Amino acid sequence: MIPTNYTLYITGDHEIKSWVVEGSNDKDNWIIIDEHNDCNCLKKSLSHTFSIKKQIEIKYFRIRMTGPNWNGRYILKLTAIELF
Repeated sequence: MIPTNYTLYITGDHEIKSWVVEGSNDKDNWIIIDEHNDCNCLKKSLSHTFSIKKQIEIKYFRIRMTGPNWNGRYILKLTAIELF
């Protein structure tokens, strides 16, 4: 797949603010395809759609926090992820 966008859905109590989205074809080598630092999009809403900056063909997709959430904790709590 070559994803162009993704939507994150949250519960509202641990809003993620800094993360990278990574793609891989072998689960060993990961490439950052999108990155956000101190993003407040999810602080104002329970969902948000993001454009993927580096559109490449991948088999695997992951999100990795790169800093604490808006509560100052390292808790990643997502209700759903939609990839398209």
